[in-house]
Amino acid sequence: MTASVKILTTSTIDSSPAILLISPNGHKTLINCGEGCQRSFLESNADRVRSVNQVCLTHIGYSATGGLPGMILTSADAAQASVEERSGIVGGLN
Repeated sequence: MTASVKILTTSTIDSSPAILLISPNGHKTLINCGEGCQRSFLESNADRVRSVNQVCLTHIGYSATGGLPGMILTSADAAQASVEERSGIVGGLN
């Protein structure tokens, strides 16, 4: 059994450091979720954003939390789309 560490971003002009820890059982922990974190997931070919099981923050500040609102919304949209695909819903829900 092996665990892995993926460095998604380092400190740059447009992103803050973010690390994805993957345990031997597949549990995924994101360390910090600064602005640009979702883009980093796409660019690094890491697993989908919604596959993250927990987020740990090293501090309460924009560099650690700036990407959380977008990540939460993206995860919620992906979950809704998944439910619609499984249930065969077509069109609006009104």
